[in-house]
Amino acid sequence: MGLEIIQGPDPVKNGKVRLPRRLYLDADGQIVEVGDKSAAFLLGAEGATITYDRAREVGLIDADGKLIDPAEQPAAEPAKEEAPAKPAPKPRTPAKKKPRTPAKSK
Repeated sequence: MGLEIIQGPDPVKNGKVRLPRRLYLDADGQIVEVGDKSAAFLLGAEGATITYDRAREVGLIDADGKLIDPAEQPAAEPAKEEAPAKPAPKPRTPAKKKPRTPAKSK
């Protein structure tokens, strides 16, 4: 079962999209699948419906009004994050020994 539009008289005003499985949104609002480490928010559980407008906002419906199932889209390669270059460690100088002073008594 894939995505399906439950249409009313005007799909834009009162149409809904039924989700075939749990779908999540990452912090940028992009749809991600269950188990994705970047998942931040639950869009909806299996069988849940979201409004047609919300489906367009998150990219489940393209500009032509066609459904886009994220499972059928090629997986985008994760951006390779380069670790920042670590600065060279500073040479450690030995601590200077301070002469001990006797404790002053009152």
